[in-house]
Amino acid sequence: MSIPSLKRPIPLNIRTSGDLRKLWDLLRTVPRHLTWKKLLNLLLVEYEYFLGKTELRSRPYFLKIDPTNRCTLRCPLCPRLIGDRHFKAKGPIKYGDLPFSTFKKIIDELKDYLFTVILYGMGEPFLAADILEMVEYATKNNIGVRISSNLNDFRREDAERLVLSGLEHLSFALDGLDQETYATFRVGGDFNRVVANVSSILDARKRLRSKTPFMEWQFLVMKHTVHQIPAARRMAREMGIDSISFVPVGNIDPRRKDLLEKWVPAESRYVRYDINSGIDARLKRKRNRCSWLYRGVFVNWDGWVWPCCYFPSFEESKFGNILHGEFAHIWNNECYVTARALFNKREKKYEERKAGICHICKHKYEED
Repeated sequence: MSIPSLKRPIPLNIRTSGDLRKLWDLLRTVPRHLTWKKLLNLLLVEYEYFLGKTELRSRPYFLKIDPTNRCTLRCPLCPRLIGDRHFKAKGPIKYGDLPFSTFKKIIDELKDYLFTVILYGMGEPFLAADILEMVEYATKNNIGVRISSNLNDFRREDAERLVLSGLEHLSFALDGLDQETYATFRVGGDFNRVVANVSSILDARKRLRSKTPFMEWQFLVMKHTVHQIPAARRMAREMGIDSISFVPVGNIDPRRKDLLEKWVPAESRYVRYDINSGIDARLKRKRNRCSWLYRGVFVNWDGWVWPCCYFPSFEESKFGNILHGEFAHIWNNECYVTARALFNKREKKYEERKAGICHICKHKYEED
């Protein structure tokens, strides 16, 4: 069915890496959830980050939680299946779902500081049985919630509840405008099902006269999808989608020219790699600081706290378990303090290897 196009132009968002872009994206939620306590904590976070403190009085103001690491798709470059291009998992991956009781414990401890909870990680969020209950609980506690999904496992009958839950931002992955193109990368996915689910959420939002969730279409730009970008813009406009992001394909070892030639388009605007020299352009940045050690934290489905979300299923990523004590004890434990000292070039009072994945990450990037 043809839907009349919107008169207003659709905003385009070309993803860029870097702390400033990510920070701005999160700070847009600040006015909606501002309290004096949250504001003072945010200022303290940035002050301690600027000074390079290792033991913090502040608490993170955004939280990323993986409600499940299960997924029904088999995307060929997915870190869940092949690991990050630098770090490979040791041993088989354990799969599971985050119990609502664990989610509630985390929120209850940090709700006075949080502006945003990002409810996705290495899996498909809508496979978690309690996902909507989690959104509702965070919303009830004055915390904004964002979800990123492939929308293959979303149930259309849940569209109204999703809108009423208070979810602020929903990103959905749709890489292509037909089944053949889409399923080349989203192996096992159903193009028509995703489009139908998007329409059901948009219809529910209109019916309930709600401005949320903000709907963002994330279109992964690859060699076989780049030609469909103009048509994707038109389709987004016709459907009434709020924003469309054209995201360069990633998680490729740049030394693997076979993979670069298979997936990376020729258009430089959408390329993260120098194919000829085998270099990832993002690695040219010096990693003297890491904002994740101050502003945010990642909690896996099994309660393990990681310093960031980039290196799944890696033993050295575990900085503590939220089920075994209070978050405050983890936030300033030996792993975190050592990691902050490492990235801020402090006097080496600690053994670097106690920084776990942060030690490996910093030196690996320096080698590259």
